[in-house]
Amino acid sequence: MRGSEFEKRVAQRDHLSAVDVLGTFDFSTAVIHLKSLVAADLDRARTALNEFKPEWNDGKPNLMAGQQFAAIAKAQPLVVHEYTHFVDATSTLWGLRHLLIMSKAYSSINRDEGNYYKAREFSDHARNIRLPNYYTVLYKAHEGRPWQSKITIGRTFDARGRISSRPILFSQFRNSDEQLMVRSPVSTVSILEASAMAQEIMSVSRLLQLTDPEYRIVEDREFHHKTMQFLYSKNFTEYSVCVHILANKLGCKDALVAFALCSRLTRVALNIPEVIFDKLAEICPIEEVLNIPIQHEFSKAIRDGLKSRDLGIIYYLLCNALPENVIESERHATTAIAAALNALGTSEDELSVAAQAEADFLLRSLDETDIEHIKILARSGYANFKTIGFQSAELDFRQLNLPPALLGDDTIVNVFAGDKNSLSTFDIEGCFFELDDGMSWVTRFSEACL
Repeated sequence: MRGSEFEKRVAQRDHLSAVDVLGTFDFSTAVIHLKSLVAADLDRARTALNEFKPEWNDGKPNLMAGQQFAAIAKAQPLVVHEYTHFVDATSTLWGLRHLLIMSKAYSSINRDEGNYYKAREFSDHARNIRLPNYYTVLYKAHEGRPWQSKITIGRTFDARGRISSRPILFSQFRNSDEQLMVRSPVSTVSILEASAMAQEIMSVSRLLQLTDPEYRIVEDREFHHKTMQFLYSKNFTEYSVCVHILANKLGCKDALVAFALCSRLTRVALNIPEVIFDKLAEICPIEEVLNIPIQHEFSKAIRDGLKSRDLGIIYYLLCNALPENVIESERHATTAIAAALNALGTSEDELSVAAQAEADFLLRSLDETDIEHIKILARSGYANFKTIGFQSAELDFRQLNLPPALLGDDTIVNVFAGDKNSLSTFDIEGCFFELDDGMSWVTRFSEACL
């Protein structure tokens, strides 16, 4: 499989094209394309990892040489980022639901015409991962800091152009002169990108801690600069909005602390069971959590968002339900999320039991698919789901089932080889062409819907 062919086929459906310019995860085929890396880059990174010995020597830890860090840092951030997208799209409740909707859509071509609507359902689902550009409004204003953010809420338009019952959460960003810069939605892609960015930033930070202090100062300054560029670009706010919401709520000025907590919250949001969404839509004390008047229109829209199982809205509620001491330590983060769930009207135990039940149901349903590649992804994703849990801040990719990736030199490389990795020999080329054919059918049929 050639990278140019992959890019040509997925160009119209790349939900993260604005930010993931060095690599791509295709939500329609679950294939990872690390287009800025070649096989030699991964070889150099592996060699550097194998050469580095972190053992203590004469009471002091061995430190990573600059060349070793550079070799690893060229590959690791991108690998971690794109593989987080894979994990979130296959190994969370949201991901397993995504695979099930995809499976029903792609196999509908082999059913009678009464089943074709499933293709349109997946088309709508895929389009809503990142909302159409209409919902993001850019204004002619400079990006001077500090920024201000105000949360508002509206309603989407339906296929006939009428205002729907489905709410949409927005963040209005203003610059240091209080000029409106951008109105950005809090969408599913906001959650997915926050999750991937959090894993990327934590992995680089951990790597930096292994380097010489003087070298670390220079690299840390550059790393901080790049992070701030991402966070404070009005062109990327749909992707960074989750971190802004969290940092503003907690008064957190440390980007690493904010991203570490954001990684936990996005994992919870992606694993909220449908029965918990439905329960919270009925009993969640929204006005109390958000400190707004009873029966306020904002509260009614938030409740509708829970009914429609909106990831941005459950994330926003979790942020607002967090106790103030959450940023003080890792231990506080663990208990704070439990407290936030309790404040919303559920608990860790209830969530865990319901999530396992839904994951079991989804796996049984996916086991019935006649699309073999989706079946394999579902089984591996279910195993990952059980391994990761809800309170993992940082993913341990060495313990997960992860497929090979396509590189920029058209080679296919098993990045995470290991005996325990059930996807180490997964046929990503066969997977891509089978599932891309399915997506072509979905697109063709959806265009026929009048």
